[in-house]
Amino acid sequence: MIPQVKLREPEEVMKLSRLGSLHLSRISFMRVLLRRLASENWQFDKPDWNIDNDGFGHAVYSVHGPKRSYSLVAFAHDLPAEARSDRVIAEAWDCTFTLHDGVPSDADIIRLKNNVPLQEAGRISTSELTLSRANRSVRLWDYVVNSLASGKQPDLKKLNEVGVAVQDHVLSAGPFGILEQYVGHGIGRSMHEDPAVFNYRVRDAGPKVQSGLCIAIEPMITFGDQDTLVLDDEWGVATRDNSDGAHWEHSVAVHDDGIWVLTAVDGGAEGLKPFGIAPVFLG
Repeated sequence: MIPQVKLREPEEVMKLSRLGSLHLSRISFMRVLLRRLASENWQFDKPDWNIDNDGFGHAVYSVHGPKRSYSLVAFAHDLPAEARSDRVIAEAWDCTFTLHDGVPSDADIIRLKNNVPLQEAGRISTSELTLSRANRSVRLWDYVVNSLASGKQPDLKKLNEVGVAVQDHVLSAGPFGILEQYVGHGIGRSMHEDPAVFNYRVRDAGPKVQSGLCIAIEPMITFGDQDTLVLDDEWGVATRDNSDGAHWEHSVAVHDDGIWVLTAVDGGAEGLKPFGIAPVFLG
């Protein structure tokens, strides 16, 4: 039997919006940084662009401030099919990056080209402030590219099915686990309310999505087995096999005119835009 779900008026939900999006985040840091870049008139340029027609090679983007310059040095790699993976935890990546203190010389580029693609296994100097890497989603990428190459627009419905396929993708990508004992939930006057929001397929369709519904969507993924244990503080959770895990969460409100992501400062506009969904502000 489907439990009765508490529905809330927009005025009450709006209070949640202002609370939910006030947590410190990279977005709040970026606002401060952008204001400083503008006030100090930082300058941007592209001193080195060595990308071929297939999109492989390296590029350097530099920013110059009153006292220092910094450069993002990016390498795009032509990986063989057997080395490509959807996973960031791998031995080779489609793109690798470093943030360099200053503007790299030709000798720096040669050194970085030999080491940045190796990431932590490479040899970097004190001038490299960070390392990063990224992989494209192979299945989605191939579908979009093949559609465009044949003169067709990608099927919006198929793109929207990416979210539905999260479980299949996670389980097929490697030794990952999806925690089934912890799911999303309704949110309102209490931290956890009905209905349950599953991160995996279930037979029950659940309650109808209607105005006044407020839910927290929070998949938890582990780099290993999905079995967990509750710590002595009766709040913290750890994996039994000591593998790392990741927890992602957003709260979403449904109202008469659409949806609004309560925990995103833009209501989820940027993240939902690729799916053709425009959140509507709760005014």
